[in-house]
Amino acid sequence: MLCCVTLQVDAQDSKKIESLSSKAQYELEEVINAPVQHKYKFWDNLFFGASIGVNYSMSEYVRQERFFKMLRPQVDFWLGKHFSKVIALRAGLWFMSQEASIPQELQTMMKDRGNYEPYNFCMLGAKTDVMFSLNRIFKSYNYNERFRLWLVAGVDGFRSFGFQKKVKEWEKVFPVEHKGKWCGGGHLGLEAQLRQGDHYSLVLSGMWHHASGGYNGQPLSNGGGRNYLTFNFGFVYRFTNSKGEIGFHNCRHNENYYFDEMNRRLNRYFEKRGIHNPGSNDSVITIPTHYSYLTPLQHKKLDKLIARLEANPDEVASIDVYSDGDETPVYNQFRAENREERILNYIAKKSPKVLDRVVITKHQEASPIPPFSIWSRAGIIRYKKKNEQQ
Repeated sequence: MLCCVTLQVDAQDSKKIESLSSKAQYELEEVINAPVQHKYKFWDNLFFGASIGVNYSMSEYVRQERFFKMLRPQVDFWLGKHFSKVIALRAGLWFMSQEASIPQELQTMMKDRGNYEPYNFCMLGAKTDVMFSLNRIFKSYNYNERFRLWLVAGVDGFRSFGFQKKVKEWEKVFPVEHKGKWCGGGHLGLEAQLRQGDHYSLVLSGMWHHASGGYNGQPLSNGGGRNYLTFNFGFVYRFTNSKGEIGFHNCRHNENYYFDEMNRRLNRYFEKRGIHNPGSNDSVITIPTHYSYLTPLQHKKLDKLIARLEANPDEVASIDVYSDGDETPVYNQFRAENREERILNYIAKKSPKVLDRVVITKHQEASPIPPFSIWSRAGIIRYKKKNEQQ
């Protein structure tokens, strides 16, 4: 009888909810769809990426050669983290082959005495970058924005090596330090990201680099540095989606917290208007539509069930578990079974000794308590004595 009264009251409150004015319904939608600040974790907002491209040395003798002749390949890998909607940091490794040259006058003069053409060498390095979102200068943050432009500044440490063997023969004419050396430098440039989905973006970047002068084997008399350019194309993958703010459509990895917060917001909303939210009853297990998640609020309801059974050894808990009733028969069956499994697993984990006094009846149809918004009232709890007839 008590359960029938509960269902009747729930039905009355559901009608009150449905009769809310259009303005109130709009306010409720704002409550439901507002961003959720989830519990921040280390893995939140990490990203990694990779790119390939070309580099061009701007050394004085290289500029005398044909531009495309002096381009050489490179690869770049990085791991980073967004610390806000504006700032991100990343660290990475890179490898490139670069082309250097000697004066063309010397090339012409020594043409008959050996191969004095431009020479190739390699560089392997590590970098640290600070990234600033230029989008935030012009407009407010929008996670779904298609295009993002970043200003990137950073420092490098690298080793030059792999100089072509022919430079060893130039020592008397044009000496090149062919054994390689450790060098440092910095870089500045722009990186454009074109969003392809919740996790992926395509990347196009152009960077200006300044490095210690001797990195190409040709020391500078003034001890200054040399410059080179890089142009890269690649991708970036984001582990989570939105700088600490999540919505229903992009809350992967944080669903439990999201749905728990939605429960709290709805309860507060209805309490202010004197309406009882059916999903707040201890006898009703509320589960997100088309999901089987048990949020922390639902865990508390099961904790009360466990405590009652532990205090009353002569009682049995009977739980009717429902699907959402709007999927295929196979999925309706799966949904009810999956929800049953979640409930039993939680009870078994918390108090195995009461598990034999929990009886679950699965239903492929939807719950008799109408759904609301993203919620399905998918479980109804009743208590009875062990010797009570069905």
